[in-house]
Amino acid sequence: MGVGQQGQNSDGVVRIFLASSAELEEHRREFRQFIADQNDLHTWKQRGIRFEVVRWEHFIDAMSDTRLQDEYNKAVASCDVFVMLYRTKVGKYTAEEFETAFERFKNSGRPKLYTYCHRTEVDLGAIDLQDLISLKTFQGKLNELGHFETPYKNHDHLCRQVGQQLAMLDGKGYFAPRASGGTPVAVGQTTAERQRELDYLGNLIHRLLGAVDALWVPVEASQTRARTLERTRRTPIIRGHQSLRRSANEDASARVEPDEHFADVLDAYRALPLRRSVKRLAVLGEPGAGKSFSLQRIAHEYATAARVDPAAPVPLYIQLGDWTDTEPLASFMDHHLAKVCPGLAAGDVQRLRNAGRAVLLLDGMNEIPPREREDKVEEIRIEAEDTRHTSVIVSCRERDFGADCRLPFDELRLEPLEPWQIHDAIVQTMLHDADGDDDAGRERADAMFWRLAGGESVKQLCSEWLAAGATMRQFWSTKVEEAPTEELRDQSWKDWPRQRVLDDQRGLLRLASNPYLLTLLMGLHIADGELPSNRAELFDTCLATLYTREAEARQQRNDNRVPDIGDWKVVLVQLAEALQRADGADGDAGARTALGRSDWPVGLGDDLVAFSIDASVLQRLGGDTLRFTHQLLQEALAADVLLQAAATQARPASDFWPTDRWWPRSGWEVVAEIAAEALAGDYAGQVRLITWLARHHPSLAADIWRHVDEPTLPAALLTDTKAQWLPRLTDTQAEPAPEARAAIGRWLGALDLDDRPGTGLGPDGLPDIDWLPIDDDSPWHYQEVQHPSLPPYAIARYPVTHRQWQAFVDDGGYADDRWWHGLDERPEPTQAQWGEPTAPRETVSFFEAVAFCRWLTARLDNGQVVTLPTEQQWERAARGTDGRTYPWGDEWSSDLANAEYRVERTTMVGLYPEGQAPCGTLDMAGNVWEWCLNEYDEPANAAVAGPARRVVRGGSWFDAPGLCRAAYRVNNAPDYRDYDLGFRVVSCPIQGTAP
Repeated sequence: MGVGQQGQNSDGVVRIFLASSAELEEHRREFRQFIADQNDLHTWKQRGIRFEVVRWEHFIDAMSDTRLQDEYNKAVASCDVFVMLYRTKVGKYTAEEFETAFERFKNSGRPKLYTYCHRTEVDLGAIDLQDLISLKTFQGKLNELGHFETPYKNHDHLCRQVGQQLAMLDGKGYFAPRASGGTPVAVGQTTAERQRELDYLGNLIHRLLGAVDALWVPVEASQTRARTLERTRRTPIIRGHQSLRRSANEDASARVEPDEHFADVLDAYRALPLRRSVKRLAVLGEPGAGKSFSLQRIAHEYATAARVDPAAPVPLYIQLGDWTDTEPLASFMDHHLAKVCPGLAAGDVQRLRNAGRAVLLLDGMNEIPPREREDKVEEIRIEAEDTRHTSVIVSCRERDFGADCRLPFDELRLEPLEPWQIHDAIVQTMLHDADGDDDAGRERADAMFWRLAGGESVKQLCSEWLAAGATMRQFWSTKVEEAPTEELRDQSWKDWPRQRVLDDQRGLLRLASNPYLLTLLMGLHIADGELPSNRAELFDTCLATLYTREAEARQQRNDNRVPDIGDWKVVLVQLAEALQRADGADGDAGARTALGRSDWPVGLGDDLVAFSIDASVLQRLGGDTLRFTHQLLQEALAADVLLQAAATQARPASDFWPTDRWWPRSGWEVVAEIAAEALAGDYAGQVRLITWLARHHPSLAADIWRHVDEPTLPAALLTDTKAQWLPRLTDTQAEPAPEARAAIGRWLGALDLDDRPGTGLGPDGLPDIDWLPIDDDSPWHYQEVQHPSLPPYAIARYPVTHRQWQAFVDDGGYADDRWWHGLDERPEPTQAQWGEPTAPRETVSFFEAVAFCRWLTARLDNGQVVTLPTEQQWERAARGTDGRTYPWGDEWSSDLANAEYRVERTTMVGLYPEGQAPCGTLDMAGNVWEWCLNEYDEPANAAVAGPARRVVRGGSWFDAPGLCRAAYRVNNAPDYRDYDLGFRVVSCPIQGTAP
C-alpha cells in the first residue's frame, strides 16, 4: 500500500512481520523457509541486506507488565514489511496487528503492507459463523481503505509473489543500497579477472545495448507455470483405485488464466533470482513483440550494476541465431561472447557460474535452424538446470515454442502495446531524437500518434476526456458510458471514431501495437501520404527510405559507391533466401539468421555489404558473418521468393518444405504470412498463393487463408484438395507421421471438407452416430477382476464431434427445459477451444453431455435410449475381453494415440486407425477424456442428478501414457469444463431388440 520512505534499519536487517492464524501453519513454515533461502542468495548478500521474519512464535509466554499482544504490536511497529495471511478467518489479534501496521504506515510510509488471501475450495458448512464474519469484516475494511487483498493458490505461489514484491521494492530504493551512506561496497584492487569483466561489460553496454535504457517503454506480460505433467496437471491421490483429483482453479489457470501479470516485463526478470526454485523463464511473443529488446534492457540493468559492484551478477547475453555449428553450447557461448562483446577469456563463464554470478540470457531460440533444434534445445535444458546460475531466461517466438523448442520453464508472454503505451513510446523516442528541443519532439510525437490513432476526430474527443480529468489510458480503455462527465456520456455518438479504431484488426494502431513495427513506423517520418497498412508495405517503404537516406549521405561526402536500388534489393532477397534455406551438416537445416561469407550470394560484394550496414539493413557479427538487423526484415525480403514461385508456378511448394517433413515449422511460415499481406486487395493473387501452398502444405494453407480473412475459395480448389487430402487423413501408409495427418485434418476442418461417416450429420440434420454393437456373452476383465458379460449395448465409434454437438445447440438445446430437467446446473453455452467440425467437442460438462443425450434420444424417436456410457460399458469397449492395457494391446505406442502433448491439441476424430479397440472404437486412449455416468466414490450410482464427482476415462492429448490406460479412473465435478474433456455416447438397448 502506498509509497514509503527509503532506508531500512541501520543494522542492514529487513524485518518482515508475519501475521496469520494457526490454520495456515504450513504456509507460515514455507514462507519462513523462503525468506531464509533469500539470505543465502548472492543477490542480497552482496548488498549487505539480510531478512528476518518476526512472528508471534518468537515471544516467550512469561507474564509482562503489558499484554503479550502489546509486545507483538511493538514488533509490528519496528518492521519494514508486514505480511498478513488468511483463509477462512481473521482473528482479533491479527486484525489488531494490521491496524498497528497501518497506522504507522500512514505516518511514516513503513512498513509496506501486504494482505494475502489463500483461495481454495472450502466447505462453508464447516466454517464457524463468527470466523466467517471476521473474514468479511476485514475484507470490507480493506475495501474502504482502497486496498485489495492478493489471492494466492498455494505456498509456492505465495512465495513467488512475495519474491517479486521484494525485488520491486529493492528496485524502487526501499532497501538501503549496499552500505550506509548509499555508496557501493569498496571494490579493492582491480584484479585481472575483474578487468576482463569490466572490459566485457563496457563493450556489452556501448557496442551492443546502446540506448535500450533510454528508449525502454514498459511492456506488459502474463506468466504461467511450466506446462509439464508434474506441474500443471492433476495431483494423484489414493482412494480405493488410484485416481486424480482435478482442481478447477489449477486447470483453469493452466488453460487461459495467467498465474501472474506484470505491468512491466522487467519486474518478472528482476523477481526471477529471488525464487526458491525454478529460476528459469521462457519469454514468448509474436515476431517483433519486444523479446530481444526486453532481454537487452535487463542485460543493460545488470551490466550497469556489475560495473559498479564486483560481486553483482553478470549478464551473459547470447544470440542463439549465431549457433550454426555443431559445437557444444558451452564453447559456443565462449566464442560468441568473445566475438560480439570482447573481454571475457576462456573459463570466465565457468568462473562466473561457479560463483553464482551468471545471469544467462539466451535470445532467439527460434533462430536455431529447425533441423538442429532438438539436440540444441536439449543442451539448453541441461545448461539451464545448473542451479549455480543466478537465473536463466530464453526467448522464443510463441508459435515456434512447440515440440522441438519446448522447455519445462515457466512461460512469460509479452502482450501487444496498448494505445497509451504506443503514445508513450512515440513521445519517448521523439524526445530522445530531438537534441534537447523537447517542444519540437512532443509536437512530432503528437502528430505521429494521431495519424496512427484515428486522426483529428479521435484526437478532439481525447482532448475532451483529458480536460475532464481522465488519463490517456482511461480514454482508450474505458467504455463511453463510464466517461468522466455526464456530457461525454450523453454524447456517445461522438465515440464511434474511437471505437472504430479499437475494433479495426487490420488498422494502423494494431500494426503499431508491435514494438518493432512501431519502431519502423516512427523511423519513416512521412510528412504526407498514407502510412503502410501491413508488414509487407511497411518493409517496402522502410527499405526505400533507408536506401534514400544512405544514398544522400554518401552523395554529400562525395562517395559514389551507391548501388542501383533495384539491384540492391535483388541481392538482399537472394541473401534472405540463402538464410531461409541455409544448409546444415545434414543438408537443408532450415532458416537461420546468420550466414558466413562462403554462403553469401554471388552478387554480395564488400561494397554492397558496407552500404547495407551503413543503411542499417545488415549487421556484421565479427569476421565475415552477416545477419539482417531483424529477423522480420529477412522474412519480409524472402516473401518475394514465395510470391514469385506462386505467381509463376515455376517452383512447387515442396521446394521450400521438404516432402519427407512438410508439416513442422521450418521458418518459412511468417514469410508466407507477409507474402499474403503483400497481396492485400488482390483476391486472385491470394487464392493463387493458397492454392500453391495447399498442394503440398495444407495446414499452412489453412493458416494463410485465415490470415487474409478467409476469402471464398473456388469450387475447383475445394474439389481438388478434398480428393488429394481426405484419403490421406487416415492412411497410415501414405502418412505414417501422426503430426502430418493432424495437419491435414486442420486444413480439411477449416474448409469443412471432412465428411467421413460417423463424424457429422445425417440427411435429417441429426448426428450421424456410427454405432458399434457389443452383444456377446463372453466374460471380460473389469478393474483387473473377471466380470460377467454385460447386457447388449452399442457404443459410438468416435467421441461426439463439434459438428454433432452444434446440431444440439442450433436446435435450441440450451433453451429447452426437457433436456435439463432434474440436473443441478444449466450453464451458459461456451465455445470450444478448437472448432473444426470433426474435432471432438471439448469443454463440455457432465450436465451438458446428459442434456445432449436426452435431446438425441427424443429426436431419434426410434426406441434407442442414448446415454453416456457407464464405466463398465466404457471399459468393456476399450479393453475387449482379454483385459488389455490399451485399446490396441499391452504396449504403449505414441503412434497409436494422440497423447503426451505430441500434437499439442486435439486431432480430428479417427486419425489413429491402428489404435482402435477390439470392437472398432477409436480415440479411446488420448484426444479427450470422456465422461461416464458413474459417481466416482459410489460407482454403483449412475443417477444424473447431484453434485457428486463423476468418472472420466481415457486420457487426453496432453496426458502421459499411464493416464491413458483403459482401466485408469479419474474424477471431475459434474459442472467442470476443460479443453481436454469431451464424451461419447452409447445406446441401450440396441435398435431392434426388446427394451
